[in-house]
Amino acid sequence: MLSSHILLIHFFKPHSFSSNFATMTDLPKAMGLLRTVFKNHAGKDGDPKSLNKKELSELLRAEFPEAGSTSKNELDKFFKSLDNDGDGVVSFEEFVTFAAALTVICHGE
Repeated sequence: MLSSHILLIHFFKPHSFSSNFATMTDLPKAMGLLRTVFKNHAGKDGDPKSLNKKELSELLRAEFPEAGSTSKNELDKFFKSLDNDGDGVVSFEEFVTFAAALTVICHGE
């Protein structure tokens, strides 16, 4: 995985991306929005680099209000499915994987 990150950094040169939202193209804006949403919800109960179950629940309610409420059991299953490494929190990488999967699902409709 590290080698693929090095290739991405070399190819895309993320340090050269504009930090001015008004001049960004759509994909960098979307990437920035993912970071912003994650940062707005992560760390309220501790680590700003991860979402615990409560923070994830709040993020989902805020970002997907049309989804309605979920039971504790459903949330537990969903959280476990996102927590790929089993460390009890959802990292930014795990969150982005979820966002990408959801995008693919929505694109098919």
